[in-house]
Amino acid sequence: MTADYILKSGAVFDAVSNLPFKGFVAVKSNRIVEVGKGDQVEGWKGPKTEVIDYGEGLIMPGFCESHAHNYLGVLELRSVNVEKAKSEEEAAKMIYEYNRERSGTGSGGWIFGFGWNQHSWVSKDLPGRKSLDRYFQDTPVLVFDFELHSAWVNSKALDLCSINAGTPEPDGGKITRDENNQPTGHLLEPAAMKLVLDHAFKGGLADEKEAFLDYFRHAASLGITSISDIQIYDILNHDIYLELEQEDLLNCRIHLVASAKDDLGALEKLREQCCSEKVLFSGVKDFIDGTAMAYTGLLIEPYSDVPGYKGHPLLDVDQLREKSIELDRSGYRIRLHACGDGAVRLALDMFEEVRQKNGPRDSRHTIEHIENIHATDLPRFRENGVIASVQPEHLGEESYEKHPFHKILGRERVNLIWPFKSLLNHGAKLAFGSDHPVVGLNPMEGIYRAVTRLMDDKTPAGGWLPQEKLTLAEALKAYTIDSAYQMFREKDLGSLEPGKLADITVLDRNIFEADPEELVETRPAMTMMDGKVVTTDGK
Repeated sequence: MTADYILKSGAVFDAVSNLPFKGFVAVKSNRIVEVGKGDQVEGWKGPKTEVIDYGEGLIMPGFCESHAHNYLGVLELRSVNVEKAKSEEEAAKMIYEYNRERSGTGSGGWIFGFGWNQHSWVSKDLPGRKSLDRYFQDTPVLVFDFELHSAWVNSKALDLCSINAGTPEPDGGKITRDENNQPTGHLLEPAAMKLVLDHAFKGGLADEKEAFLDYFRHAASLGITSISDIQIYDILNHDIYLELEQEDLLNCRIHLVASAKDDLGALEKLREQCCSEKVLFSGVKDFIDGTAMAYTGLLIEPYSDVPGYKGHPLLDVDQLREKSIELDRSGYRIRLHACGDGAVRLALDMFEEVRQKNGPRDSRHTIEHIENIHATDLPRFRENGVIASVQPEHLGEESYEKHPFHKILGRERVNLIWPFKSLLNHGAKLAFGSDHPVVGLNPMEGIYRAVTRLMDDKTPAGGWLPQEKLTLAEALKAYTIDSAYQMFREKDLGSLEPGKLADITVLDRNIFEADPEELVETRPAMTMMDGKVVTTDGK
């Protein structure tokens, strides 16, 4: 048998071993048929075989993005990101300048933006409607914060959604109000944000199919071949994925994660519809807490700068426990958002109880984020077969000294912040993702952060908690074979082995031989998905 492609390089990282080797990968149709060491490709080379020599470019499995929100990612690519703004006024002006000659980001003329972060502003105050009103009197505006847990809106948006002094406080959310009980334009947590989002997203996206194709081209340009699309704000785009697959336009594998609040009938229908190699139902998700940055994370001990306050769950814990037992009994995998150490402990307690009630199985239940954790809970991941889905780029801030967690969590708790190595050392399986559009989709940025643990200004020297650094091989495996495992796809994806699907990325250099600072500059020279070359040189 001869191959369609033979990819050669002085550096092949198969995600099985820990170091690259000189060799080749042979591809026939949509499968890898051989991974060889050295130059002996003759047995696989035929008259129509395309042989591509990448020199010292690293041939590796395609990246498996374990946690993204595709609809919001699509929207973010067509919107302005104000993460670099240093004040509320600057952010509002950036939104105005970006949209001055545009009719709006979404349907109905709504304007969207992303990335505001009051912690990086001079004033540190939450934003309000008045700053946006100066630029937008007749157009509704909605700007997501950098964690997707808050929305900043103008008066037009509040009026259209009938949010006023008489609007009741939603369970699990907060409408920030002024001294006269009037909404300020800040909505905290999805329960409150939904009051606006239901209106803003009602008409969907203009030119939706092309918008999603742009998003997947962007993902492919970053070497991503698989994405876990996590439902958020009740948005799940399985119809468009199935349509793109039917038209043979889908160049990224989608693993759909629905809401744990959906009834079992709807989930079963989704599981039956989405069961192919390219569009696969992959479980359900719910929120236990918010984030410590927003003081909605659930902690074991009180916040360091808010005496007596530990946060609280964003849902009814007893209801979630009963639903989790029911979902597990029906064979569904559950993913729980838990940022604070109290939420992580609660999630582990629930998964332990589910295991006791229903018996052990290969459930691969997952905890998302795990920003901080109590040391006694580290072994419980392995003991209960729970996966740690983490996003290393989340630890990045402008400066170590200015990082808000120092005052929010205090000295003791920041000693187990984003505990990647500790989780690995205790036998947990790590799955890496970005949480895009919370941060950029580029896997190399997360890998850089995981192996250096440096802030944007390269502080602190040696990295924040250097004992939590990962090796490059560990970080790459977390973004490939271990994320594939988290997707229940390790038999097909995540490593370069004969018989696996030909999802392959070639980086423009051997990053094992490069300075770590080069990681963020590294780009894919080629991305292949399902045996087809999707991008070359990021295009």
